[in-house]
Amino acid sequence: MNTLKEVDILDRSKLALSSLFQGMVVNDQLLQNGKAAGIDGRLSLDKTKFDFVIMNSPSIGRIKNTFHKFQQLNSNNPLLFIIDHASEETKQFFRKENLFFIDAAGNTYINLPQLRLSVEGKVFDQSFNTKRAFQKTGLKIIFHLLMQPTLVQQSIRKIAKEAASSVAAVSYVLEELEEDGFIVNAGKSKKQFIQIESLIKQWALAYIKNLRPKIHRGYFIPLQPEQFSGAGMIQQNLPYSGEYRAEYLTWLRNPKRLIIYTDLRISELSTQYGLLPINKLDGQENIVEVLAPFWENEVEQANEFPYMPHILVYADLLTSKDYRSHEAAENILHHNIKDEMTKNGFQW
Repeated sequence: MNTLKEVDILDRSKLALSSLFQGMVVNDQLLQNGKAAGIDGRLSLDKTKFDFVIMNSPSIGRIKNTFHKFQQLNSNNPLLFIIDHASEETKQFFRKENLFFIDAAGNTYINLPQLRLSVEGKVFDQSFNTKRAFQKTGLKIIFHLLMQPTLVQQSIRKIAKEAASSVAAVSYVLEELEEDGFIVNAGKSKKQFIQIESLIKQWALAYIKNLRPKIHRGYFIPLQPEQFSGAGMIQQNLPYSGEYRAEYLTWLRNPKRLIIYTDLRISELSTQYGLLPINKLDGQENIVEVLAPFWENEVEQANEFPYMPHILVYADLLTSKDYRSHEAAENILHHNIKDEMTKNGFQW
């Protein structure tokens, strides 16, 4: 079985819960010093709060040891084990000991007076990583479809032209999105998106893994950090994202990480903006990450650049290890993105 990073396990488990229980509000808070405290963070399912630990391929002995340490914390919240995969033996142990868990496939056992959830038989869907729709080209096509509300109703050839892709690639992506229940026929050969929230979540996770690393151009430090505040970015007409954009949207204070999308040469970034490339991150402050744009001009014209589309800001925030960024991402998803998508006629 492939090993999943801990944050991936958390995100996949949350996505599985949201898909299984439509309308359930799932929020998490990663703790920066969580390991030292014996937990990784806190999670709320609707109004019920949990402390949680994230575990890769846990043995029963490790689960017992972790729960014993947790009991010594005298926490007011129950403990939730968030794991990559629950074997039959592990599931039986959780139920026998009345310990609560969820895995990346969505198998769940929670037995509280105010919240009882039991899900079995779910298998982790590796097609999330293998389907063409969520690979590099497919992610670009989906992005263009989401940014231009009426584009999905156009011909495959028109979509291919707008997304600068091949007709074959667009055909594969649309077919897979229909198979996954994200696109339905709305009569008269018209298509429309449904389950848009779930699609955006899957797109963001796949973007982080399958497209973002390919457009990453490097890290830089600014000679004059004050020029790279949110206001400074607007004045310089550089499309910016991440924490500074979240600050502009009032969902985050004291941003530390700036992300910009530009195809300017590194020499131009140095001479025009005073950005100096660095080889590796060694705890420097005021780091600027530079990514290459992957969209066509029509997207920029439709979204009033340098203001980055909220979907990209949401995805970029999920790459942070700071729980504040994850909270800001959730707020952007459930407010800015939801308002934008429903306004454009998408079914949330």
